[in-house]
Amino acid sequence: MKKISRALAIALTASVLLTGCGLTDAMAEIISEKLQENLGTEETTDTTQATDVIGTDPEEPEVSKPGTQEPETVEEELEAEVQGADPELVVMNKYDYEMSDDNEYNMLLTCTIRVPALSDDSAKIYPELAASLKDLADKELENFDETKILLYEETSKEYELYEDHDAWDAYETNSDVTVKRADPQVVSLFFPFNNYYGGAHGIYGNGCATFDTKTGQRLHLTDVLESTDDLNSIVIKDIRRQYGDDLDMFEDLDESLGHYSAEVEADESYEYPVGYTWALTPLGLEIYFGPYELATYAMGDQTVLLRYEDYPDLFVDKYVPKDKNAGFIECFNRYTDKFDVDGDGENDAIGVDPVWDTEYNEYVNAQVYINDKVVMVGEDDYDVAFPEDAKGYYVRTEDGGSYMYLVCATYSDYYDIYVYDLSSGKPEQKGYLCSPSFYIDYDYDTSISRSFFLYDPDNMHFADRFDVITTFNAFKTYHVGRNGMPETDDEVYTIYNTGGWEPVKCIQPFEATYVNENGEEEPITINRGETFEFTATDGKTYVDTVISDGTPVRLYYELRGYDLRINGYPAEDIFKELMYSG
Repeated sequence: MKKISRALAIALTASVLLTGCGLTDAMAEIISEKLQENLGTEETTDTTQATDVIGTDPEEPEVSKPGTQEPETVEEELEAEVQGADPELVVMNKYDYEMSDDNEYNMLLTCTIRVPALSDDSAKIYPELAASLKDLADKELENFDETKILLYEETSKEYELYEDHDAWDAYETNSDVTVKRADPQVVSLFFPFNNYYGGAHGIYGNGCATFDTKTGQRLHLTDVLESTDDLNSIVIKDIRRQYGDDLDMFEDLDESLGHYSAEVEADESYEYPVGYTWALTPLGLEIYFGPYELATYAMGDQTVLLRYEDYPDLFVDKYVPKDKNAGFIECFNRYTDKFDVDGDGENDAIGVDPVWDTEYNEYVNAQVYINDKVVMVGEDDYDVAFPEDAKGYYVRTEDGGSYMYLVCATYSDYYDIYVYDLSSGKPEQKGYLCSPSFYIDYDYDTSISRSFFLYDPDNMHFADRFDVITTFNAFKTYHVGRNGMPETDDEVYTIYNTGGWEPVKCIQPFEATYVNENGEEEPITINRGETFEFTATDGKTYVDTVISDGTPVRLYYELRGYDLRINGYPAEDIFKELMYSG
């Protein structure tokens, strides 16, 4: 998938003051930044040489800004690059709970929700899509808060009537989101939910939403299909093909599918006709049926995949992927059987299961599988932290590689990632990534955190924690490389979030380093009272910052145990109240 180039990303990031005026109005500012920052070294008819402005006399004549292209030419190039950029999505997370108000402090209720948003830079490229996703997220979060209040009222009453509080099972409501497809044509999202409100078992199901990337319009089946007249019969045909060995688990398919209509949007009213729950993926149109829809609860849910290549006349051309061989990453919470992982032409069931220890009465490990080939993840019990929350991701690369990423939460905001090659028909562990983070930031006013999605094998963001001057998370961009392991071409980390103690303030003057646009370093004096915003680091020797007037300043550091020195100065002597996260 095509990413925003580093030069364009810098230009977009520089336009921080853009206020919702859209791509067209923003172009002038972007072009201005590009001309000033990126074209300064081009050959020019103006013989005046660009010089560093640090320490220049303000009364000296303004230095001309060289350039070799007309603005219109740069604008055309930028617009073409922008139009080819995949929208970059992040996820917003919210968690809440309630406990009993007696001395037992039993958990009554837990609530989690994950909703999508565009990254800051991508929202400037696709403002209409950003607005649509924000509207969707706002509604989902409002419903989340209302549901939590109602469930707490209900659980409180049930708890009071429950005689054996030690045997009380907390109510749960969990709503997740994954990306099915994200490109310059379509963003298609999948919303699996899993709720427990007492009784023998919970209930789970799925929701979906698909948007036109450029207009932000939420799409209906009638928008993406040339005709829906024969859709029911096509779905029945593919159910029979994909579930040929298990057709006896279905009720009368003709009667069941007769209740569905492509003209109706899916909702929770369960009134006839019923709308399909669907998403567009890199491979085709996926249609989802939850428990009880086509079969009994014990049969789980079913997925039908109508491939673009099998039904070339079914789809509206503008919503068919332009890159037929683009790689993708798809998350699955339950087993899935729609991937031909070993290239033999047959669909395979892949999945992850936690391993329960009856002696300790808890989950102690996890296992992954393809069909009947099962592999334990940890060599010993408790090697896998929180195996009951482990998530599997199917990874298909552009060159046909087939992998599974098993992502296991550890502690705080960190994860362990186990990489398996699936091409042989058996999971073969190729490597292990210890404790990266997807964390971006946290809004204390709304209790909402943001984190990166894992859905594009060419654009994966993993962060690390650093404790230099303050605590910050910084990420690099990775791609799926040799043996399926994440690899990066980034030499530096981009700092996305600090511990909440910015701006860091200088309490005595000191000498630091200014790095000009040619990469040349020059000394600069930092005055008392100056503030710093962190932007990047190599993770070893320096942190790049921006001071209050916008000047980029590099701080070289040496860290030996708790002894931190900045440009040779003890850090506690030049910065006010250094604070770190626990």
